[in-house]
Amino acid sequence: MATSIEDLLNRLTTTDTAAEPIKDGESWPQTIERIHAAPGGAEIDEKTWWYFLDVLPPRFQYGSFFAFADGCEPWTLFWKRDREFFARRLTWDETHELLNTSN
Repeated sequence: MATSIEDLLNRLTTTDTAAEPIKDGESWPQTIERIHAAPGGAEIDEKTWWYFLDVLPPRFQYGSFFAFADGCEPWTLFWKRDREFFARRLTWDETHELLNTSN
């Protein structure tokens, strides 16, 4: 278990698998599928980042990180580094760990 929120966020966003890059001409459903399927996260564009930040209140927000969920589902963690944007669907265990660590 992480000792701090920073440790947990670092672990959730740093994996052995590189982030799945954006594909040219990708549709919205393809973007969502890529986010949900990519174990190391998925690169997203800034427009997608702002859509998820603005469509509903974040379930979690800390610095350049926020988590989104529409109803009862595992959270999707969004983060940015420099001018790059990323998203990764968490597991239920990771969602609960983030929820418990952030309280």
